[in-house]
Amino acid sequence: MTDNLISALIFSGVGLLFILISLPLIKGIVPPNSFYGCRTRKTLSDENIWYKANRISGYDLLVTGAITLFTSFSMFAIAREMNADYFTLTLLVVMLASLTGAALHNLRAIKRM
Repeated sequence: MTDNLISALIFSGVGLLFILISLPLIKGIVPPNSFYGCRTRKTLSDENIWYKANRISGYDLLVTGAITLFTSFSMFAIAREMNADYFTLTLLVVMLASLTGAALHNLRAIKRM
């Protein structure tokens, strides 16, 4: 196995994990807690805000997972021969940028609630 294939598989797994983690949040089956979900003072203070914020957070995480998964497959298909360090760095930057965008979107949404 090449280093690029290993990186693509790892980041694909992370993308799938994000998607799996997002589904209970989207479905609204995660009650307020101190471990799993979007936990801020505001979301923990009101159950309605908790479920609304976590639904948004779940969709954001779902999109992040899909972007990470798609980028992993695309990079392996298109840039298979790329230097392994640049390959992995590109996947990492895309994933972190997606997570940052998701977090900022969620925080903005919570402010409006």
